[in-house]
Amino acid sequence: AVRYFHLAGVDLPEEKKARFKEISQQLSKLGSQFEENLLDATNAWSKLITDEKALAGLPESALGLARQTAQQRGEQKGWMLTLEFPSYLPVMTYADNRELRRELYWAFSTRASDQGPHAEQWDNSEIIERILQLRHEQSQLLGFDNYAERSLAKKMAESSEQVIDFLSDLTARSHLQAETELAELRSFAAEQFQVTELEAWDIAYYSEKLRQQRYDITQEELKPYFPESRVLQGMFAVVNRLYGIEIIEVEGI
Repeated sequence: AVRYFHLAGVDLPEEKKARFKEISQQLSKLGSQFEENLLDATNAWSKLITDEKALAGLPESALGLARQTAQQRGEQKGWMLTLEFPSYLPVMTYADNRELRRELYWAFSTRASDQGPHAEQWDNSEIIERILQLRHEQSQLLGFDNYAERSLAKKMAESSEQVIDFLSDLTARSHLQAETELAELRSFAAEQFQVTELEAWDIAYYSEKLRQQRYDITQEELKPYFPESRVLQGMFAVVNRLYGIEIIEVEGI
């Protein structure tokens, strides 16, 4: 409890406490602005498809969502794709149209930045820089050398060097396996689809194709076995088994 009071600036001298409070307010405002920019950039992009052939490979659930989205936005015909994940992920995983996958990947990856279809309109670059500066200053007010030290004050790792060492070790241990899997995927794409160079927007698509060939099942076929009601009750059962906690729905709220 004392540690958390200290990290909240309670025991600082009045002058530093005032600055700490000012920084906290600025960070809250900047965090909200960051999220708003990201949301605005996500909502600003959409693509209306009127030729169903361009959506070849998409499962019925994804097509249904795209059709519903188009209707909700006043389009009488066609399918509307957006950067919201339920729309984005099926395109990246199933769409045969490589150019469509590339277009969505580029739009999604450059949201709220100085790149992409809405370059600089909701750019978070300066906000990120300002957040980093304020976090650093606030951490020094508390007696830490940097924000990483302050963040670790309430975590298991003892130092930022320990975190870096852990990540470096994890990278070294997983790199060979990752290279092996990528080489296998490249070989599969070249042999089965004559694609000689995999781009970032190809990985999920050909990974799904490889999964289908190897296990004769798609992610889409698994969905009916995991309805929300069953998954939720399963999760509650696991929590009960592990921790003895019983979760009961409250009616009439």
